[in-house]
Amino acid sequence: MMDQIKPRKLVRLSNAAERLDLQQSTLRAWFLARKHLDWGEMVGGKWCQEPFPPTALRLKQTTSVDVTGGHVHTVLKTISYKDEAAKEIVERFCGHVHWLVRVRDTYRVLFEDKQPSCQTLMEKTASSFFADLNRILQEYLLLECAKITDPATTGNHENFTVDCLVRNICWPDDKNILKELESLQAITEEFRSYIGPARNKLLAHLDRTAVLSGEPLGGFPEGKDKDFFDALQRICDITHKACFDKIYGYMSPIPLGGGDVISLRKTLACAVAFEKALSESSGQNNTWLYSCLEKARHEPKS
Repeated sequence: MMDQIKPRKLVRLSNAAERLDLQQSTLRAWFLARKHLDWGEMVGGKWCQEPFPPTALRLKQTTSVDVTGGHVHTVLKTISYKDEAAKEIVERFCGHVHWLVRVRDTYRVLFEDKQPSCQTLMEKTASSFFADLNRILQEYLLLECAKITDPATTGNHENFTVDCLVRNICWPDDKNILKELESLQAITEEFRSYIGPARNKLLAHLDRTAVLSGEPLGGFPEGKDKDFFDALQRICDITHKACFDKIYGYMSPIPLGGGDVISLRKTLACAVAFEKALSESSGQNNTWLYSCLEKARHEPKS
């Protein structure tokens, strides 16, 4: 039977068999009969004599492996939510979402605060810097929100995304966890539909027409970003509860040790007040204030 298949196709079959956890002889026999592999039929047990693990039945969509064309599409291997690998995935996913929550809070405090005092502080201290920071944070957040909602797989590569989290882990049926996760995933996918054009044409890639047109991309209705982040945090709580028997909990925007964006605002306010006091001082007060300023400039790091 082997002499009926060219060497290059044997290599491809070997790769496909490894990805599908099958013996090469089993996959080879099916290839000769069909020339195409349908994951839905494989997990249904219509042709494979070797039993598939029950978790394979949880794959929500059919995934094909085009052996003849030399393109092997990745088939996710599902794991139990009790598995240590699943727990690590959930822990890292929650940590990444927590990081995005902190970045978003930084942007909101600096640039969405309706109090004029914050805008005044930035204009009086480093207006150009904060204008650049505004753009940097916007582009970073939009790109990260798009990345975390990418499909579970791209070609032969698995992505660390909401889709992968939902599909790759075998969630318990008795608590309707999968149904709730899919409902929350739909909310994240809706937000992706708004920011997708910005990701595809300006952030992950630079589309010539989009750049030259100058047309803004990535806009979304007010409140949709909140819905998106609420859904992400809810996903974290559900999956963390399933794996560790406790929710992930409140994602504090304040890092350990302090020094967050609120501290920055307080420091900017002190700087503006000090500059005003310095400009209005005279005599010994002026000398003392200048000495304090020089001391602060050359004070070694603690």
